[in-house]
Amino acid sequence: MVFIGTKKLVTQREMARLLNITEKTIILWRELGYIPFVDLKRPYYIPDEVYSALKRRQKTKNLRYRGL
Repeated sequence: MVFIGTKKLVTQREMARLLNITEKTIILWRELGYIPFVDLKRPYYIPDEVYSALKRRQKTKNLRYRGL
């Protein structure tokens, strides 16, 4: 899974925001075994390139919503 074993730490809430999904989806993913089941407040590791790509996507999305 892309979120494990790299340099960037993100919380569940931040991961949900970056991926544009709800925290409930992440909880469901945990139950289905897609991501490890750990403490809800514990940060995840995600790769730098994935993190920056998601951040970039988030920024462009925000700009679009503002009509820029």
